[in-house]
Amino acid sequence: MRQPELYAGEVFQSLAGTYGITLDPARQGVAPEGAQVIARYQSRKLLPMLKSMLHYSTNLTAEMTGLAASRAGGVKPGSLAASAAAMNAWAARAAGFAPGDPGFRLVNHSGLTAESRVSPRRFVEFLAAM
Repeated sequence: MRQPELYAGEVFQSLAGTYGITLDPARQGVAPEGAQVIARYQSRKLLPMLKSMLHYSTNLTAEMTGLAASRAGGVKPGSLAASAAAMNAWAARAAGFAPGDPGFRLVNHSGLTAESRVSPRRFVEFLAAM
């Protein structure tokens, strides 16, 4: 989910509406000083999710994992394309080829496009570096 805080706000707004309570649209904000966490949800382990993703070809999981990886790398991508650009830059650094190399160009994280290009040479270099 790209903006879980806004989605949670929309769900809360919808639930409140079923009880006749009208709320303003959800918006991002900052927690006030001294606010306490009242609930936390820990996701399942990543490895089993990725194995399932590969087995069932779950593209949404691939996209969300890529976005999360970009965020974990310190990038705040505003789109899948921006996240893919961060992934391409990381792959180039990791494998030692030039950033922007036309032999390694992924435009999203799921592969659901004919625009991505990976040459056999760059793919082998990337795998060897990993």
